Amino acid sequence: MLRLNDRAQAVLYIVLVLGGAVGVVVMSWYRLLMFVPTLAALVMMLLIGRDGYTRNGWRRLGLGRAGVRAWAAAVLLPIAALGSGYLAAVATGLATYAPLPGMSGLSLILNYLVLVAFYTFTFSLGEELGWRGYLVPRLMAFGRMRGHLIGGLAWAAFHYPVMFLSDLYLAEGNPVLNVLSFTLMVLILSVVMGELRLSTGSVWPISLMHSAHNALNELVGQGLQVTAPLGLYLVGETGLATIVVYLAAALWLLRMRRSRPALNVRRAA
Repeated sequence: MLRLNDRAQAVLYIVLVLGGAVGVVVMSWYRLLMFVPTLAALVMMLLIGRDGYTRNGWRRLGLGRAGVRAWAAAVLLPIAALGSGYLAAVATGLATYAPLPGMSGLSLILNYLVLVAFYTFTFSLGEELGWRGYLVPRLMAFGRMRGHLIGGLAWAAFHYPVMFLSDLYLAEGNPVLNVLSFTLMVLILSVVMGELRLSTGSVWPISLMHSAHNALNELVGQGLQVTAPLGLYLVGETGLATIVVYLAAALWLLRMRRSRPALNVRRAA
């Protein structure tokens, strides 16, 4: 086992995650992809480093704090970000909306809540326990904003294999524009999630937010049919409206952060 400082741990972790993402996609083990960040964190903690053998090492992951005060924002922010794009696209005629079978009214709400709850404890946690639980506290050794940007670029690159080597994700539209808009959205969202992680000391609001984002995109976004090419860049998680809303949230969180110091998650979460 190695004694590594936070910077070294962060860099090595990112290398492991990106390598794992390529391997999983090449092997077509797509359902395993969202668990690669957590698996990489376990490798770092138990096989490469020593954090997995100390109480503080596990506490740094942020599982021990609920972060309840951020739950409402974690659910409402994705609704505002994605929903604004959906409404704008339909209102301008750039897209039409037809609910998925059985997904309207109360049924849609109940399915959304169930899916959010399920994802929060499974797929979303599989990503966020690694990215925000393990990595974010260590990235703070590079400085707050630099850490957010490094983490955001790594998170974006984590998705590139499935974007380039399969047709499962963002297969429509111009590939270059898709990659650019996706990377921009992820960079901004990394600031939002990173700041929530730092201010609450918990990974749970982040897993909840990731779940709320994905569930809405699946249950509502899939019912949107783009009627003009421009609609592809207005609707959905990489659309202009989504990016603007998340950017506003990121700027607000950064402003609030200046007047309220974060928890010391570099050593304990």
